[in-house]
Amino acid sequence: MTWLERHFEVREVAIPGARPLFTKPGVRGYPGLVPGLGALLERVDSRGEAMIDATGSAGGFALGVGWKGPVWVYEPSRGAALCAECLLRAVRVEVRTGAIWNAPQGGVDLVVLLPQADRGSARVTAEFEGAFRALRPGGHVVFAIHRDLGARRYERWAARWFDTEVVGRSSGWRVVEGRRRSLSSVTEPAWLTFEVAGLELCARPGVFAAGRLDSGSEHLLSALRGVDFAGRRVLDLGCGYGILALEAVRRGAVVTALDDDWPSVESARRNLERHGLDAVVLHSDLTSDLGPGDTFDLVLTNPPFHVGKQVRLELPSAFVEAAHTRLRRGGELFLVANRALPYGALFGQFSRVDTVIDEGGFRVYRARK
Repeated sequence: MTWLERHFEVREVAIPGARPLFTKPGVRGYPGLVPGLGALLERVDSRGEAMIDATGSAGGFALGVGWKGPVWVYEPSRGAALCAECLLRAVRVEVRTGAIWNAPQGGVDLVVLLPQADRGSARVTAEFEGAFRALRPGGHVVFAIHRDLGARRYERWAARWFDTEVVGRSSGWRVVEGRRRSLSSVTEPAWLTFEVAGLELCARPGVFAAGRLDSGSEHLLSALRGVDFAGRRVLDLGCGYGILALEAVRRGAVVTALDDDWPSVESARRNLERHGLDAVVLHSDLTSDLGPGDTFDLVLTNPPFHVGKQVRLELPSAFVEAAHTRLRRGGELFLVANRALPYGALFGQFSRVDTVIDEGGFRVYRARK
């Protein structure tokens, strides 16, 4: 089985007292459950209220607690949404694309969160604000954060919007319930604004490298300076807030940009629009949402290699295979990677591979199909 086939392979994960959950590579918590889900399931009982499952668990909370009222599962990950859709077809659950800040205002009685504290404080703040907006007056939020990720600090932050109390502790996880406070105004969903490469850009909190140009992408942009983009079909695979797509479009390319993360898709679309540039930006689990015959002259990627705090090469391996599959014969892949990682072994299907930059702890590879 190839890395790309493995990437799309869905597997079951057991939830105590419930039907198995589906997951796959790239889904939060893979190959097991999302960390903290068990702590939530221990402390929240099923009710007949309208609820949003924003735990990022591919519908695992809604499934595990056996919720009796209407449920909306908000999934920013395209891969997780596909898993949730497979799982919850026979249950009173609707799966929606987006983060909690994309939910309609004032529509539910309960929001359940596993805030993505590993994506930074701004992301946690945006998720609390999103939960506040989504709740009816007097509604409740329940969330869990591990003590090593700043649980006590975020409990204090949550008190800006909710009257909170700790309702459970489990293996370092603190489960907090809060009642929506009566505030006179509801803020709009957050955007971070910043400047990169002379461009004024924005990004949703928690998007990779939001607020800056990461070192890998900086090296990749340097490697692309001598490349002719005019009229060429370019795929930006894992586009983030869209800096590579912006560069390619500005230099005359016909660009398709993909990302599994919905806040990244929102960010890339907004940045292209604000600069009057045109590209197709798709919410896609790797290349799952491309047409079967879509091929490209160039693929650009800065693939993720962390799953939580672990370095894992399954995702970059699948990225390389996806790029090879979508390149026309003679097309080229430009990929940047941490030089300490054994990426060189991933290019076996390509006819030629060159290292065009090797500095600052990064390598940029140019691989021809």
